[in-house]
Amino acid sequence: MISRYFIVFISCFLPVIAIAQEPKRQGNINTLLYEGNDLYHQHKYSEAEKKYSQAQGKNNQNPVAFYNQGNAMMQSKKYEAARKQFEKSLTLTADKNLQAKAYHNIGNSFSEEKNWKSAVDAYKNALKRNPSDRETKYNLAYAQEMLKKQEQKDKDKQDKKDENKDDKENKKDEKKPDDKDQKDKDKQPEEEKKKEEERQKAEPQKMTEQRAAEMLNSVQQGEKKVQERKADAGKASPKKLDKDW
Repeated sequence: MISRYFIVFISCFLPVIAIAQEPKRQGNINTLLYEGNDLYHQHKYSEAEKKYSQAQGKNNQNPVAFYNQGNAMMQSKKYEAARKQFEKSLTLTADKNLQAKAYHNIGNSFSEEKNWKSAVDAYKNALKRNPSDRETKYNLAYAQEMLKKQEQKDKDKQDKKDENKDDKENKKDEKKPDDKDQKDKDKQPEEEKKKEEERQKAEPQKMTEQRAAEMLNSVQQGEKKVQERKADAGKASPKKLDKDW
């Protein structure tokens, strides 16, 4: 599966030769394009890029110069820069076949980056221009399968994340009563100690009040007895005095 996928890539990266329309002016561009193509086939992609860039300088309305530049950049793994070249070529041509190739290779650039959704969209655009292209159909099916796996993987990852979050929340909820019980246990001795101190503090005060009452009662009883004795003394008969004669 993988080897076939990359064979499709290579076959679609083959440069397109421009068709001369204006012999004198286009001849110079064609020369640069041929030179660029020759360097491309020798795997000298950086040098090929320069030739295609020179061709663009001669005529910045030539879609093939941009398309071939994109091919060379793809081989150098400059995927984003290559896409810009393919997209530029799309704006310069009404040729359905060239448009299909440009969209196909845009799809390839996204596939290399594992951006499967964008790759699927690009391959679909290519098939709109050339519905019979078997290589594009294969790449579309491959990208759709990879997108499906990616979405399932993302879903499983999210489900796992949610599950871990729920477990964490449950553990947190289970831990709260234990913490409260422990705090209550820790608090209980402190409360008992405080009550004991208050009780001990209150008892001497209670004993003092009781003692004071007893003492007051004793004093009152003593005073009563004194008063009674005084009263008895006042009522006693006077003593008879003997005559002193």
